Amino acid sequence: MSKLTRLLKSTFQHFRRNLWLSMVTILIMGFASVSAHVLIGTRVLAASAAQLLTQKVDITVYLTPTSNTAAAEGVATKIKTIPGVASATVESAEEVYAAFQQRYAQESDTVKALKAINVNPFGPVVRVRGNAISDYPTIYAGLSDPAFAPEGVIQRTSFDNNADLLNRFSSMERTIRWSVEGVLAFFLLLSLVVVYNTIRMAIFSQRDEIGIMKLVGASNWFIRLPFLLEAILYSVIAIVVSFGVWMALLKWADPFIVQLMTTSEASILGYYQQNFLVLVTIQVAALALASMASAGLAVGRYLKV
Repeated sequence: MSKLTRLLKSTFQHFRRNLWLSMVTILIMGFASVSAHVLIGTRVLAASAAQLLTQKVDITVYLTPTSNTAAAEGVATKIKTIPGVASATVESAEEVYAAFQQRYAQESDTVKALKAINVNPFGPVVRVRGNAISDYPTIYAGLSDPAFAPEGVIQRTSFDNNADLLNRFSSMERTIRWSVEGVLAFFLLLSLVVVYNTIRMAIFSQRDEIGIMKLVGASNWFIRLPFLLEAILYSVIAIVVSFGVWMALLKWADPFIVQLMTTSEASILGYYQQNFLVLVTIQVAALALASMASAGLAVGRYLKV
């Protein structure tokens, strides 16, 4: 029997001898892994919601009625130089007038009053959109620079209500993310404590066997390594189970999430399918290294060989 086979056999023997304690360890590690999944899912949804909000929100620059479309095009060209601007679209005074009539078509008095003056009271409008939610405050601040238009061309800039919406969204997203990160940190710390105590119990329960192995010439690393491999085994089983449960849950819930968010970008299942190997590798590596470190502390303190 090769040395590797003996090491693996010893590892599985340790696992079976403390089966219930091993199952509890795997369960708690599984909760840590699921918390990581929830955090990833939260980030995917937050990114898709931010993208949707970015598409629906804009900064509206109203030009004076005496301004023409050419002046508006010039303002739009300068606005596009502001970092973070995705687009600056011009609406002519005629388009603004037509849109106003359509919007208030049910309010006959308003439309009649507008037609009575027989003059278009509106000027051109420049609608500005950013690349991301976080770009809007910078863009709005940049629009206060008088270099974007000669004096008397820009009548006003509208963004106040949208700014409040963006601030509330950002605050909610941070609160959710911090909450999930806190849960993840709690379960990860609890996992390390449980692994430490599980390995300690395994060492105590096998003191006589360890002594015999030492007497027959087993090296220190041959005695220590199965305990470290046992910690890795906990991590692998916990992640396999958590991924299985999470993927099954996503297959059921993902269509409802996509329908609610009205975009395929909100598909958490799609994100996992595209990045499955990367996500598995990162979780296995992170949890295995953390559990090995915890097991190593227990071995170093309680296994005197």
